Amino acid sequence: MVNITKNQHYVPRLLIRNFAIKGKVWTYDSSRDILRSTKPEGVLSENFFYDKDNQVENFLCTVEALAAPKIAQIIASPTERVPRQDIDLLRFVLVQLGRTPGAYGTARGNLKSYTDSYVAQQLKILGHDPKEFEGVSIVLEDEKDLLRISAVGSALNWPLIRDLEPHVFINSTPLDFVLSDNPSCFYNWYLKDETGMCATSLTKRGVQIFLPISNRLMLTFYDSRTYKVGNGRDGFTKLNSTEDVRLLNSLQFRSRTSSVIFSSSSQAQYVKDSCQRLEPDSLFQSNWDTTEPVPIGGDKLSAKHFVWRSQLRLSRWLSVVKIKRKANRFGDRGQDRDPEFVADFKLMMENLETVRAQHNGGSLMT
Repeated sequence: MVNITKNQHYVPRLLIRNFAIKGKVWTYDSSRDILRSTKPEGVLSENFFYDKDNQVENFLCTVEALAAPKIAQIIASPTERVPRQDIDLLRFVLVQLGRTPGAYGTARGNLKSYTDSYVAQQLKILGHDPKEFEGVSIVLEDEKDLLRISAVGSALNWPLIRDLEPHVFINSTPLDFVLSDNPSCFYNWYLKDETGMCATSLTKRGVQIFLPISNRLMLTFYDSRTYKVGNGRDGFTKLNSTEDVRLLNSLQFRSRTSSVIFSSSSQAQYVKDSCQRLEPDSLFQSNWDTTEPVPIGGDKLSAKHFVWRSQLRLSRWLSVVKIKRKANRFGDRGQDRDPEFVADFKLMMENLETVRAQHNGGSLMT
């Protein structure tokens, strides 16, 4: 008999356990204002969150199993340099970006914005008033397909961040790191003033990725051509400023969908106050736009529909992170770090999608 995992974690227990004291963590559900202490097995999970046949669940377990010893090594020896281009760690970080309720909500929102824009334009072309069809939208037969594609598809994208430098922040302050239900997050301080639709891409100059791996350690990947982190020589930096820890925690509070994990009841009021002050899912804002249809020959029209996210403009950044002087001399601030590789990777993924569609009789990617 095949064992089926019913309780499926969208944040791995291998992370949650590192916030436990005497086998328990504290969790605050900001949407329901519920504070409780519980075992790691009972939080940040949902029955059959991904699937009932465990195909996706088993894939995610494999991703976790490959990364687990690497994360354990970092926790055991945080001052040792983390190897660059470690596929298991890079894949783990990106999959964590795509497997949570927050990622699922974003995918659903993007699909709705895109399809609503497309349908409204088609109705207008056909001479209908789109207002007559308000409330009508295109939906998938199983919207969880979006989550499954996001979770599994993210594993293919690790080459896009292979050039980022790994670094460990060691928390030396009285304030612990927290862990949200959407814990792998990124921000681009270098492009904080940019509002274009490509400013939040992981391939852009200045991106930084953050993942709390314990209440005392934060694993980060950063663009070393743009930033100097710490003294610029070591693969770790000790954080002595509580304000730096508060800023990193604010990324978790803003990235959350609902819940935040922390270690000590003494920080419960801090967590509750932060959740009240910082809205969930507020690090990024979704946007959409479309171009007017233009003739392209015969009776055909062409238009483009765009869906993108813009990041919240923060007023300050980490005291241990500095933008290098030479970075300000880059000609195009919003350029990809490796434009040729990104173009080749995009072409490869498009070819892969074509092969998949031909093999399966339909598209697997959105």
